Amino acid sequence: MCAICTYAQETRGLSFPRGEKIAVGQAYPDITVKDINQNDISISSFAGKFVLVQFWASWCKPSRVDNSTLVNIYSQYKDRNFDGGNGLEIYSISLDDNSNNWRKAITEDNVARWYQVSELTGVNSDAARLYNVTAIPANFLINGDGIIIAKQFKISELTDILNQSLQQ
Repeated sequence: MCAICTYAQETRGLSFPRGEKIAVGQAYPDITVKDINQNDISISSFAGKFVLVQFWASWCKPSRVDNSTLVNIYSQYKDRNFDGGNGLEIYSISLDDNSNNWRKAITEDNVARWYQVSELTGVNSDAARLYNVTAIPANFLINGDGIIIAKQFKISELTDILNQSLQQ
């Protein structure tokens, strides 16, 4: 866990709840969370595509740095064809508890181009619990068949992971 996130946990009294283990090779657990316009968005709505499930928060500096990297990755891969999926979607789950901070970060990081969702319950998020998120940023990559093919990787590694899955 990053020092800033540790600081936030200590000063804000945050504690990440734990859920069951999520393993590479297993089917992803589906979740439905509201976006910034209060629309319900499910991971399952992206069937047939690669989906990056990203857990982040406006108060976590490493998450914000990842957002800037993801802007370029998303532009490069959103329309690519992969073995086991066509296109890349990003399903970003914010662990913020303040709507204004969350919305401000989305605007500042220029990440409204993909799906931004939040329960606005902070680290007490049911989605984070389901995915056994114990620190952020946390990432899971799901292929078009709904199988988790990578988890807990650094965003800097995402390009290599995606390149290995490109259709030849």
